[in-house]
Amino acid sequence: MKPDLALAETLREYTDWRHSLSKNMAEVCRDVLLDILSDARVAAPLVQMADYHSAVNPKSYFYVFTHRSMFGDYSDAKREKSINGEELPYVFGVPVDGSRFHFHQAYNMTEKLFSEAVMTFWTNFAHT
Repeated sequence: MKPDLALAETLREYTDWRHSLSKNMAEVCRDVLLDILSDARVAAPLVQMADYHSAVNPKSYFYVFTHRSMFGDYSDAKREKSINGEELPYVFGVPVDGSRFHFHQAYNMTEKLFSEAVMTFWTNFAHT
């Protein structure tokens, strides 16, 4: 593929012109670049590894965590997506009983129920 064509296709894929007009152009460029780099450095290798794994083992699973936490380091950020690793407090039950340990955020009932569901998903997966 020619570099100019690759660049044009990448920009077409990642630029959302509906939101671009209402934002500062520097923010738009930053957000587009972060999306491209995140997909290239994180998402694409994960999908490729899942493809390799499923070619050998058809019982392969893949999940995408998209829940935006109400608490934590990135809770006040103006973002539309979750952060890599943001599922870990939910997997380990921090919203359920984290206050007994060193986690002092006051999770609400929705976050606690969500954490219980995530823990159930993971334990059910481990049993298969």
